Amino acid sequence: ANESLNAIDTVRGRFMQRDFRDQITTGSFYLNRPGRMRFEYDAPSPILLISDGAMVAIEDRDLETLDAVPLSQTPLNLILRPNTDLARFANILAVERKGGYISLRVSDKTEETQGELVLFFDPETFELKQWQSIDANGAVTTVQLFSAEYDVRIPARLFRIEDPEDEDDRRR
Repeated sequence: ANESLNAIDTVRGRFMQRDFRDQITTGSFYLNRPGRMRFEYDAPSPILLISDGAMVAIEDRDLETLDAVPLSQTPLNLILRPNTDLARFANILAVERKGGYISLRVSDKTEETQGELVLFFDPETFELKQWQSIDANGAVTTVQLFSAEYDVRIPARLFRIEDPEDEDDRRR
C-alpha cells in the first residue's frame, strides 16, 4: 500500500461520492503529491474541496464561504504526506479482502485526527480505487475513483485556496 501511494506523483480523473445521508455526487479530482488535491463537484453541487499542501479548504460557491483546517488534522494527511508510511503514521486496525478489493482500515497514530479511513486497493495492481472516511460519530462517506490518468501535467493554480470574499479583488 505504501509503495503504491508513494508511486503517485500526479493523477486526475473522476469520482463518485456517497455521503452519510446516502446522497450521491460526482465530479473531477486532481492529485499532486505530496499534499495537494482538488475535488470539483459537478453541478448542482456548489462545493469545491482543495488542499494546498498545508490546509484543506471547503468552498461553498453558492454561500460564498470558505472553511479551512490544517491538512494534518484530516485523514487525507495519511495518503497525501510526502512519504506515506502507514505502519509508522497510522494505527492499522484491519486488513481484509472486501468487495473485490484489499482494504486497510487505519486511524491517525497522533490522534490529531478523529475518525478512521478505509483504503480500498485493486488486489492485482494495488491501485487505490476508493476510500471511506468514518468520522468521530460513525458517519461514513465513500469516495470512488475512476478514469484515473497518472503522471499528467496539472496546473499549480488548481491547488490555490482563494477566499471567495476576495473575488472582487482578483478581478481588478
